[in-house]
Amino acid sequence: MMPLPCVVLFNQLLTGIVKLKHYSSVVTLFKDFCILGTLVDDYSLNIVIKCYCMSRVDLGFCILSGFFKQGVVPDVSTFSTLLKGQFRENYPNHSNIIINSSSCRSVVTRLYWYYILVV
Repeated sequence: MMPLPCVVLFNQLLTGIVKLKHYSSVVTLFKDFCILGTLVDDYSLNIVIKCYCMSRVDLGFCILSGFFKQGVVPDVSTFSTLLKGQFRENYPNHSNIIINSSSCRSVVTRLYWYYILVV
């Protein structure tokens, strides 16, 4: 049996498919690789969150729980992707939950989020 690809190659493959805007293919491929036991990192989880936020933000939050299960700390790009998805689906009131729950983060992070809210 051939060894599984490293997470860097897996992320490059997912990024290439995202650039082609085949978001459902990325999600399916991600699920298949997880079943095979390929390790995922925060970058690959961010890619899948972005794909889910193009159609259903609630599924993006399900992937966010995967961050916590693996002990990975979500970063600015994770929260900004979720915020953009909420505004895309016209749920701006729910964005206050994300901003208030992470108010202990740095000022730079909050300024970046407020920039997203304005844009």
